[in-house]
Amino acid sequence: GWRVITFTLKSTGAVWGICSAHSYEVQQTVDVVNWVGEKYGTDNIVLFGSSAGAPIAGSAMAQLQKNRNIIAAYIAVGYTFGNFA
Repeated sequence: GWRVITFTLKSTGAVWGICSAHSYEVQQTVDVVNWVGEKYGTDNIVLFGSSAGAPIAGSAMAQLQKNRNIIAAYIAVGYTFGNFA
């Protein structure tokens, strides 16, 4: 079976249209994935991002892969890769 963890970025519902690298959202995603790995283990973590979450997840994955192979798969819907491209 799969354990599914969802979370809402703290910036959801905030004013958009401001140029930003979204580094806070990327770091928040990295923190959540690290927490999941500590709490449940790092086997088979799949990172899924949709819409604005797709490039944020891609950028987070790039940071996570620098330290260790924690992400088994990355699924993106919409604009996809962010800094990972």
